[in-house]
Amino acid sequence: MYMRKLNLFFGLLVSLLLTTSLSAQVTISASSDGAMTGDTVEIDIIVENYTELSAMQFALRWNPDVVTYRDLRNFGLDDLTNSMTNNFNFGFAQLGEGKLRYSWFNDATTLDDGTIIFTIVFDVIGALGESTDIEVASCPDDNPPLIIEVGDADGMAIPDDQIEINNGTVTVGTNSTSESETQDFTLFQNNPNPFNKETNIRFSLKNHSNTHLSIYNYTGKMIFEKVATLGSGEHSVSIDRSVFPAAGTYFYRLNTQNSDSIRKLIVQ
Repeated sequence: MYMRKLNLFFGLLVSLLLTTSLSAQVTISASSDGAMTGDTVEIDIIVENYTELSAMQFALRWNPDVVTYRDLRNFGLDDLTNSMTNNFNFGFAQLGEGKLRYSWFNDATTLDDGTIIFTIVFDVIGALGESTDIEVASCPDDNPPLIIEVGDADGMAIPDDQIEINNGTVTVGTNSTSESETQDFTLFQNNPNPFNKETNIRFSLKNHSNTHLSIYNYTGKMIFEKVATLGSGEHSVSIDRSVFPAAGTYFYRLNTQNSDSIRKLIVQ
């Protein structure tokens, strides 16, 4: 049933060769995150300018040596389902290759900018420092082929230049930005970095929280930890060079009851 529905939509778009003009690009984005080996990580698939759309299809692709599929959740569209045995929305046959097929067809729907249409959950299996792109992609060589397509309220295909794609990344051990904001805190990049004497790990708590700060080497062995109950606001922990057995790349992690974030530091 899944394959018939997908083929019907793809064939309809190709055979009609119809296009419409939108005032703004429809944007499909995958979020980015970092996690330690053995953790799970959630990547949100987010849309903008999702106005009076009746159909959408694409594939998600990733490196199966870095992350493996666990689950789907947080469905933001009516009638989305991740049932393995009876669904029209997701194709699971190629998960081992690092590929998930997605299609949705319904009445014309409008969503707020930033709406999560679904979240894909991965188990992190790669080594520290490895990463994988989470690609919103076409798979023209599949059987049947799958092309990124978006349909308007009348079922007409939106031109490719009116569809914007932003891929995400999962990095084992660190986030890629200079700060990591979570539900409970913001974790900043240590300063200085790289360092050879002392560095400061700074974070800002949104509420009074139990905190666990830890540092790991590249094999995942913990070499430092500090547990404390702290009030809201900014905090800084000084880390001496003597904590680290050798120069190289390490990872620091902050946990609270609801949040978890990891960043990379470099010791000279």
